[in-house]
Amino acid sequence: MSGNKLIDNERLLNTLVSKNADGIVMVDNQRRVLFVNPAAEILFGRDATSMLGTVLDIPVDTGKPENIHVTNGNGEPHVAEMISVETQWDESKVYVATFRDITGHVRMQDELIQTISLLDAIFTVFPARYFLLDGHGTVLDYNTGLFTENAPVGRYAVNKPLGEFFPQNVVDKLMEAIDLALKEKVFIPVEFDVMENAIEMNYEARLLLFLEDKLILIIRDISDYKKTGKELSALNRELEKRVVAEIEKRAVQEQVLLHKSRLAAMGEMIGAIAHQWRQPLTTVGMLMQEIRDSYNFGELTKEHMEKIIADGMGQVLYMSRTIDDFRNFYTPSKEKQTFNLVVAIKETISVVASQLKNNFIDHTISCIGRDDLYMTSYKAEFMQVILNIASNAKSAIIGARRSGLLNENEGQITITIMSDGNRAKILIKDNGGGIPSRIKDRIFEPYFTTKNEEKGMGIGLYMSKIIIERNMEGELYSENIDNGAIFTIELPIDRQPDGTPVSQRNP
Repeated sequence: MSGNKLIDNERLLNTLVSKNADGIVMVDNQRRVLFVNPAAEILFGRDATSMLGTVLDIPVDTGKPENIHVTNGNGEPHVAEMISVETQWDESKVYVATFRDITGHVRMQDELIQTISLLDAIFTVFPARYFLLDGHGTVLDYNTGLFTENAPVGRYAVNKPLGEFFPQNVVDKLMEAIDLALKEKVFIPVEFDVMENAIEMNYEARLLLFLEDKLILIIRDISDYKKTGKELSALNRELEKRVVAEIEKRAVQEQVLLHKSRLAAMGEMIGAIAHQWRQPLTTVGMLMQEIRDSYNFGELTKEHMEKIIADGMGQVLYMSRTIDDFRNFYTPSKEKQTFNLVVAIKETISVVASQLKNNFIDHTISCIGRDDLYMTSYKAEFMQVILNIASNAKSAIIGARRSGLLNENEGQITITIMSDGNRAKILIKDNGGGIPSRIKDRIFEPYFTTKNEEKGMGIGLYMSKIIIERNMEGELYSENIDNGAIFTIELPIDRQPDGTPVSQRNP
């Protein structure tokens, strides 16, 4: 070999050694360092000067790669893959070792092993059951526990068809879901039932796409959930029955209360009739006395007789109209009818007008705006509400007089009717001192009354609220004003007597 060729080869060798990413160290048979390339200096964290002549405790001439642990100059541990070979240098036996830093690779490998171990643990002990499938439904891997009681504990590759794990009807459902998942990437849960030890067990299967052509099948026991659902459904059915029974019971109770309320209202009406009949009866009695006196004194002429008879018939007709008013009020409303709210209010108050007058209570009825306010509902029940509130107002005024809040002739009940679109508002106001704050929130409760048992049962306002809000789809509420209270009734007015909606009226 020519000198030039030798020089070229030496330069090439020096370049390969100095530029090599792997560390290269040459030691003698006593493992004393004879040569170190730059990569080895970086790996060991020491320069060549400090390493030459030192002993490097490494295995030599093993003939196979070995991992050794080294520490650099900063004290950081590294793992290097080393291969050493025996050779001759200056007619002496030496060993040349190459070192490749595989610290990152080892770290990643350790993390991968830990991750796999964690997945193995989860895969084995998690309550759900997992199957790794290919696109044909072949089980490649699974964890034991479900339909695999005789399989060894752990998870392992099997390459068996689904039919060895599930009944055929379940396999058919799963294969349909697998085909759908692979073709259209749609994952639909599949529920199925299996008899195990004579007990029906319920399961849910879900699919997840793994890589491009594999699926993970997750089987979850939902027996307890299904059982709870059935129990909940049974409980709901039982509750529905109880609710229906309670509604029916409450309806009966409300009918009883309504009957009692009507009896109480009838008592008010009878009292009102007694007041209204007292004067006509007195007048009739006086007319009869006049007939006798005129006869005894020879003054009973035909003209005088006709006048007495006409006066008496007038009083009888007045009493007859009072009976008609009472009968119209007391006749139960079984069917809805179209009626004028203003007229119904005036009819109701006319029945108790004499009673109010005898108690020195003035009353006024005024209508703001139009007075053709019609609604289709239960007229008698509505009149009962007006009577209940008016009677309460009368009692409040009498009570205020006894307490010294009012003088004997200061009683006043004002009824104002107004409308807004398809809704009427009726305000019944009195000057009876208002509702005490301690009972204001309870006045619409059943059997709550501030009167003694002889004068009230505490169902008038309760039934009034039921009638207005439940039977007539309106609202009834109260509030205190200066020296009194005001009860407000809001009702829909959507019909004329001919049935035409309010919105179609001529302005």
